[in-house]
Amino acid sequence: MNQITIKMSGNERGSGRDTALALAVSEDPRFLLPSFSSEILCDLEFSLAERSFSTELKLCKDYVQTVFGPDGHGFCQYLDMAESRRPSMILVMGGDNQVADAIYQSLKTRYHGDELKYELESHKKRLWDFEAQCYGLNIPVMRWHVDPFQRLLSTAHKVLTGASLFQYAPRPMDHERELVATSLLFRGVGIKTLIPVIDQYRLALIPRGDYAKPIEEMPGVGKVRAKAINERIVMYYGANR
Repeated sequence: MNQITIKMSGNERGSGRDTALALAVSEDPRFLLPSFSSEILCDLEFSLAERSFSTELKLCKDYVQTVFGPDGHGFCQYLDMAESRRPSMILVMGGDNQVADAIYQSLKTRYHGDELKYELESHKKRLWDFEAQCYGLNIPVMRWHVDPFQRLLSTAHKVLTGASLFQYAPRPMDHERELVATSLLFRGVGIKTLIPVIDQYRLALIPRGDYAKPIEEMPGVGKVRAKAINERIVMYYGANR
C-alpha cells in the first residue's frame, strides 16, 4: 500500500498541533509521519503520487482575525490555495460555539450593550458569508471541534485516492427482486414460504409458443435492456403443451 506523505509548515513546530497530528498519524497506517518544510504555502500538504491536498489550520481566535483583520489575510491565503490549483481546505480547530466565543472575545472591549449584540450578530453573518464564498470557490471551511486531525486524515485520504459511497449503498435481501416478482405470481403464498424456493430456483422467461421473436427485435428494447432480459430467457419450447 502506497502511504500518503505529509509536509507541515515549520511555523507549526512546537504549536501542539504538530504533536496532535503526529499522534493521529501514528494510529493510521495510510500515512507516513509528517515532516517539517519551509517550502509549502499552507500549514499542511498531503501528497500521493502526482496528487496533492493542502490544508490551512486555524485556531478559532486566529480564524476570526484572519477574516476580519484589516490586512486581508484570509483573502491572501485563498489566493495562494486557488493559484496552486490543487484541492484545498481551511480547518478551524473548533465548532460553532468556540467560534462564537472567539468573536465575542474580539469585540467585548470595544462594544457594549445593544451595540455589542449588533456587532456579534453582524460578525456571525459575515463569517457565514465568508464560508459560503469559500465553498462556492471550492475551498471549504470546516469547523471541527471533536477529533479534527482524525477527520482531516480521513478527508485527505479520500481526496487523494478517490471517494466512493458504495459501502453505504442499500443492502437488499438476496434475490429480493425475484422474491417480489414470485410473490405476485402465486396468490396466497407468503414471502417466508417463497424464500427457500427462490434459494433453489430462479425465475425465467420461456417461449409461449413454437416460436418467439428475439428480444432485440422487439420495439422499444435497446441493447442494454435486451442484454438484461436475455439473461432470464430459457429456450424451452412446448412448456405449455
